[in-house]
Amino acid sequence: MQSRPLKICIIPSKDVSDRAIALSCTLGGLFVLAAQLCAPHLSLYTSEFPDVQEVETSLKSLAKTTKPFPLSATSCELWRDVWLGINYKKDEAIAHFQHAVVERLNPLRKGLLRERDRARLENLSEEEKRNILTFGDRHTGDLFGPHLTLTKFERAVSELPEISLDDYSFTVHELGLFAWGAHGTAIELLDSFTLG
Repeated sequence: MQSRPLKICIIPSKDVSDRAIALSCTLGGLFVLAAQLCAPHLSLYTSEFPDVQEVETSLKSLAKTTKPFPLSATSCELWRDVWLGINYKKDEAIAHFQHAVVERLNPLRKGLLRERDRARLENLSEEEKRNILTFGDRHTGDLFGPHLTLTKFERAVSELPEISLDDYSFTVHELGLFAWGAHGTAIELLDSFTLG
């Protein structure tokens, strides 16, 4: 069986997803969010896995034992002048949930790394390198920052759209397993799991 790059993500509520899609469509960029392709999501763990079914089984079990929890949007931010997204408060609930996902799934990775990550190791900080070599994902633990990416622009921009952060806060009820696409997108929902 061939390995596959996967994204384990929080699926926002329908109203938050609809708002994110509408805003992304008005912004344009290298991608825009859509319900089926390029789904709105908050990444928890992204890595290469040899067996999708093992990942699905583990996520199903984790979702059953996890209660829904609130997420509060804290800011709209540009990263590296081209990525635009909404940041969420990294409280104990989301940090614990991300840790639980990584702890369960990291052994299922069987040490696999994406070729792209291998190629860029020398350009990363020591913590990012350690995370990639240990977990297959540089955005784990202290480097995890919950966010919903709206788009990536072709060129640097400086103006942020005006949004109401309250409109992007929601209660987490659903976990998704996605195929990992270009620019960090979630391009195909392989399975979803309801919390609780």
